This record gives sequence, structure tokens and C-alpha cells, in this order.
Amino acid sequence: ASGVPGSHVVIKSKGEDIPKDVIMEAARLAALNSKGKTMDKVEVIWTKRKNVTKDTKHKTGQVSVDRDKSKFITVKI
Repeated sequence: ASGVPGSHVVIKSKGEDIPKDVIMEAARLAALNSKGKTMDKVEVIWTKRKNVTKDTKHKTGQVSVDRDKSKFITVKI
């Protein structure tokens, strides 16, 4: 989830297009496993793995996302 601690969900695609229903279910899983799970709606970031980075300044489990190459999905819980 964006802006709150939560989980990362990885969808293996082997370079193929990912169906929208699979992306939405992954976003829903990420939202349900985040600190935002008590909210009505949660914003989730969707991007390819190559746009996710981690460096030494990040805490455990924290990453940075290239927002210019990402999409935001709002999930109703």
C-alpha cells in the first residue's frame, strides 16, 4: 500500500501481459496485509520489478519505487 507500511506482492509473468483481475487481486492482498486494512480505500502502487530499488538507507522491508513508471490503484476493502 502507498503511504502506509504493508506487504509487497509479486506476480510472476515471464514477460507476458498480466490480466487486470490478477493485478486487482494482488492489489487487494497488498491492501489487506497493510496498516491501511482498516480504511475504506487504500492506494496501492503497481509497477514492474525493475522499477523497485532498495539501498542501505532503507529500513528492513522498505523500498523505493520509480513513480514515473508506476500506476496507482485504489482498492476498496
